Amino acid sequence: MVAAAAAAYVVLGAPPLSDFASLFRAEAPIAPGFVGMAKFGEWRLICVPGPPSLDALSAPAASGAAGAAPRQGPQRNSCRINQETPAQPQGGGNGEAPAQVIVAANFSLVGPKHMPSAMLRLPITARPGDAISLKFEDGSIVKTTVRDCQANECVAAGNLTPGDWAHLAAAKSLKLTFPAAGRQWVVLDLPVDGLSTAIAALARAESGPEA
Repeated sequence: MVAAAAAAYVVLGAPPLSDFASLFRAEAPIAPGFVGMAKFGEWRLICVPGPPSLDALSAPAASGAAGAAPRQGPQRNSCRINQETPAQPQGGGNGEAPAQVIVAANFSLVGPKHMPSAMLRLPITARPGDAISLKFEDGSIVKTTVRDCQANECVAAGNLTPGDWAHLAAAKSLKLTFPAAGRQWVVLDLPVDGLSTAIAALARAESGPEA
């Protein structure tokens, strides 16, 4: 589904993971090599065994309770930070049916050089080539590009700089701008509660299993 998004993850000469991990001082209850799902405020850390997968980034988060899965051997893991925004229920629904996800934000360290990256799942009101922006409280903006659209969603993806990554860890607010119905651009607040802790946990989880 995200074959066209792969170009956003070509990594050349990016700093090693240790350089990014040093940006974060907060302690997180996540061990190196963690596999499973853990919730930090409004964000989830999702780690799976094996090398990074672009398809895994675009997939919805698994439901169920957070927890770690057993590991065997020194296999490296692949982690992402995820938040999903459901559509507002119509007519005051009673919660019997799961709400449809309209936007999902994923942040990760991708490729052999662990380049910070963003992947956003968006409604099909977006079009390939649209510039999707993430705006911080100080007015600075990070932009990604819609790479691919399928029947049910569009995917925007792009690499982030170390400065962008550090900005995420310190964000006091984060607003996502994207096209909605009628190509009207809307602004969606992404809650930042737990984001900094989740980023610190990701850096620790991807540092490898403890000996």
